[in-house]
Parts: sequence; C-alpha cells; structure tokens
Amino acid sequence: MANIDEFLRQPFGSPAYLSTGIAGLDDLVGGMTPGHVWLVIGTPGQGKSTLLTQLAFRMGVEHGASVRLASPLDEADLVRARLLALAGSGSLRYPDPGVAVSGQGGGVDDLRRSALEVETGGGFSNPVWGESDPRPRAWVVDDAHHAGVGLPDDFSRAAASGAFVLASLPREEVVVGPRWGDTLDQGWASTADVILEIQANPLGEGHLPGESWLLVHRNRRGPCRNIPLANQTWWGRFVDPAR
Repeated sequence: MANIDEFLRQPFGSPAYLSTGIAGLDDLVGGMTPGHVWLVIGTPGQGKSTLLTQLAFRMGVEHGASVRLASPLDEADLVRARLLALAGSGSLRYPDPGVAVSGQGGGVDDLRRSALEVETGGGFSNPVWGESDPRPRAWVVDDAHHAGVGLPDDFSRAAASGAFVLASLPREEVVVGPRWGDTLDQGWASTADVILEIQANPLGEGHLPGESWLLVHRNRRGPCRNIPLANQTWWGRFVDPAR
C-alpha cells in the first residue's frame, strides 16, 4: 500500500484511449480502449458495417494495431471496396487499388503495411495473438450473430486478454423496445462498455442527405447522449458534421 504522496508520484501507463477519428464520439467515450467491448447496433441499411469497418481501419492503419476483421455476410468484394475507399483509393462505386484520392484516408500503401487481417464467409474462431507482439489488438466482428462464436462470453474473454472488441448486431438483439431509453438486454448491458446505435435521418422533414445520429445507449465512462454525424456514403465513412 502506498501513501498518497507515493501514489500520486507513480508514472502513468501508455495512453489508454485510441481516437476513433470522430471528435464528438471521442469527447464522450474517450476513444477505443484495449480491454473494452463496443457494440454497433441498428436496423438494416443504417450504416453498422460502414462504421465498424471505419473503426477497424482506424485501429489498424492509424494506430498500428493488430486487427482481425471478420465479416460473415458481406461479400469479400464489398469489404475490400470499403477498405480501399477509406484508404482514398476510389469510392465504393469505383474502387481502384491503383488510384489514390487526395485527402482521403491513410493511403493504400499504409493499408497494405498494416497488421489488419480479414476473414469473410463464416467459419470463424476466436483470434489468437502472439504474446511477444507489443501492438494493441482488436477483434472486429460484423454481423456477430452470424459469426458462429459464443458471444457475449467469447467477447468478454477476448477483452479480458487485453484486446479491444468491436461487433455489430441488429438492434433487436440488444435493445428491448422500439424507442430511445428502452431496456437493454441484460447480457449485453453487463458485457459491453459502449453501445452505439446508428440512425439515419429520413429524407425530407428538413433533413439533408447523409445526416445521421449516433445514439449512445451505454457508456461505462460517463453520460449517454446523441451525436450528430454526416454519412459520406461513397467514401464508406462517417464524419463530424462540421468537417
């Protein structure tokens, strides 16, 4: 046991929070944290896979993490197109691994050099990392209810080993009821540190194309609130509205 003077003099460890690249989200939850479990939920077509892939890219390319990205439902071509768009090589409509678009993402060369591994099609297993690897680790599972892993227990174990775990699920798997403020599934509420719901504004009613909200249903670090986002659809990413 240390007295208060010794306690205050102890050095801090390495930075715990890794930026998501979305300022409104970082301000609220502090960024992606090794040992935490995040869920991205929503109804079909709202952008769950877009946000999940964007955060996986951010971890692997911007933060140098060892990332395992599993996508049981989306075709490999679509996952590849999302990653290339984030790297600034074309758009989701016209992906091109040989063309770099100015001002977009970290670049295809950075993506190729990253420790990001991608699995598509199913038959997934829990990832195993080498104990000597000093890099942050992230396990990212899209459409996790189709991935064939024993969630949420598997996610809890991966987080306990120090990995950042990020998964997408349908809204009805996590939230009981149709409206904000309704009950969270108790299993996920106890497992997840952060639960985010993507909700696109309907066209009309004074809204512009691409306007979306990120509803924070759970935030172990602090308060919950709604965060406005802009969906740059063909670049496969969400950004702060001011950008």
